[in-house]
Amino acid sequence: MNKLTRTKIISIFFLLMGTEPAWAYLDPGTGSLILQSLIAGIAGLLVVGRLYWAKLKNFITTAFSRRNAQPAANKPVDNERENKDPELP
Repeated sequence: MNKLTRTKIISIFFLLMGTEPAWAYLDPGTGSLILQSLIAGIAGLLVVGRLYWAKLKNFITTAFSRRNAQPAANKPVDNERENKDPELP
């Protein structure tokens, strides 16, 4: 450890040792702020969950679907069905 780093560590140690305890209290405004932060965090998680719900649902259905158990490389390609217009009989 070089001399400058050691000096910084010792200086921070002595600065922290010189602090006195704070005789403070939490007023109702602080409790309200904590409650608002908690509600905002839950609301944010719900919004993010709503945004990604379709992707998550699609991933789960494709991951656990028995129909998709065969790899895509082994599936036959039906070009006529893909090119057919769905509105025509």
